[in-house]
Amino acid sequence: MEREQMTRKHYCEELKTLSASLTRMATTVDALLAQATQALAYGNTEMAEIMLRGAETVDLCEIEIEKHCLEIIALQQPVGRDLRQISGAVTIAMDLQRIGEHARKIARITSRLPMSGRGQAPNDLLHLIGVARGMMQAVSAILDTQELCGASEVILSGLEAEDALDRLETSTQAALEHGSTAGVTASYLLSAAHHLGEIAELAVDISERLSYVMTGRSTRALPAA
Repeated sequence: MEREQMTRKHYCEELKTLSASLTRMATTVDALLAQATQALAYGNTEMAEIMLRGAETVDLCEIEIEKHCLEIIALQQPVGRDLRQISGAVTIAMDLQRIGEHARKIARITSRLPMSGRGQAPNDLLHLIGVARGMMQAVSAILDTQELCGASEVILSGLEAEDALDRLETSTQAALEHGSTAGVTASYLLSAAHHLGEIAELAVDISERLSYVMTGRSTRALPAA
């Protein structure tokens, strides 16, 4: 009996460690995204290059979390909510890694901005940056507190991000039709905006996954306003 209690205690500690690892990874990704988007918002190529030098940490985090999950499954054969947590952790870590990769791509775009584009970004892009950053922060908070109160807001923010991206595509098309140097800058910024859109979608996916892990059901089907 005592041996079973010790085994169960160790198992619970492993699950806590896994949860903490995911939270740390989300915090790391959030910090990288903050650097990348701040560089983009002000056309700061130096800040973008600094971010790129420290971005590989996220890939290592994903590898370690996946390895940990496989070890727990092999040794403990979890079921029910525990299995949802462990399998969900693998998926969430992959999505966080993808967010980190999109942040890297945003930083690369910023580092290549023409001189004419190295100023404050247009308002629509600043708005999209704010939405994507808020969604990532909300995801980090859910992972940290294990409370789903922000999940529905993340999903609604995903719709807001889609609208902002649509507006940017329209304004970029207008700039390109003029054939000016502003059109070149606009095309760079639109590429970055598409990565922000992907980040928003991934944040929604993570929120959905966390909801499923914690409750066994999805939050995507929101009630009508």
